[in-house]
Amino acid sequence: MPVDRNTFVAVFPEFADLAKYPEEAIGFWIVQARDLYPEDRYGMQADLVTMLYVAHNLALGAMAGASGGSAGSFAPVSSKSVGSVSKSMDTSAVTSAGAGVWNGTAYGQRLYALLRGFAAGGFYRPSVRARALAARASYPYR
Repeated sequence: MPVDRNTFVAVFPEFADLAKYPEEAIGFWIVQARDLYPEDRYGMQADLVTMLYVAHNLALGAMAGASGGSAGSFAPVSSKSVGSVSKSMDTSAVTSAGAGVWNGTAYGQRLYALLRGFAAGGFYRPSVRARALAARASYPYR
């Protein structure tokens, strides 16, 4: 099923507010995702990859807007001080080493983990001859 605003919001209802997440913004990120993550590479997971990518970018944009437009502050907070009170947290449980900006949102973390699964191991695409032989032998791949 191709991803559009309606399917995206059905899966991620937290992005339904048109004032905060305009239809044009959602559409823009959907087009970007389709270009970056083609369906022929990601198969049945392409829609999930697209939606996580869109959600991640919308959430980053919302964070930048909430912080006064500073898009540079996206990392999980590990410590905070207010007056004489301070608090520290271990963020290693919710971040992936080397994930960079993907660690900025829960959507990005999920997308990063999903994409790493596609990068693991080899990628086999049968040749035209192999597909023809498989079709004659009734093998399930095309």
